[in-house]
Amino acid sequence: MPPEDSLPPKVDPRVRSVVIYFAYRNPYPLPSTRLMKLAYLAELRAVESWGHRLTNADFIHWNYGPFSRDVALAMEGVPELRMEFKQSPRGTGKFLLPAQKKVKVNLTKDEMTMLESVLRDWQHVDSERLIAETKRSPPFVWTEFGDPIPFERYSKFVGRMVKARNNELGKAVAVLETDADVARFVKEL
Repeated sequence: MPPEDSLPPKVDPRVRSVVIYFAYRNPYPLPSTRLMKLAYLAELRAVESWGHRLTNADFIHWNYGPFSRDVALAMEGVPELRMEFKQSPRGTGKFLLPAQKKVKVNLTKDEMTMLESVLRDWQHVDSERLIAETKRSPPFVWTEFGDPIPFERYSKFVGRMVKARNNELGKAVAVLETDADVARFVKEL
């Protein structure tokens, strides 16, 4: 069953704010797949920066990388956005554009600054590479098709990496000789 077939009953205000922020701050019509990946990368950045998620949007491991029904609903279920369908070499794409001159979002200044940095970091990266990079993220790699993305586990992983960077893990040494050794080590983090 495609993930869009079971959208949540209502739009989460925080997810709505993230979707609107990206759509309004992007200088050109924003493809829905790209917006989905930016929302996912914003969640990772929030965990890395603050130790907690930006929203409660659920993401799953899907065909074109992380997918969220919550983000999909926010893209389609808010009057502040207009959706256009355009032909591309790969078929018909959904593009989001602002539908109003001004909107209010439920985000702090720090959250908007972080979202702006995500947009700036990925704005000039083509969509194919953006999708590929989200598929290389640890939480995505740790899952199989259809599985929920484990943000809580990622938060613990980031915490351990920070401790390792600060030499706070002690004298533990692991010998990683094969790809299987590396995969096992990362799963245990």
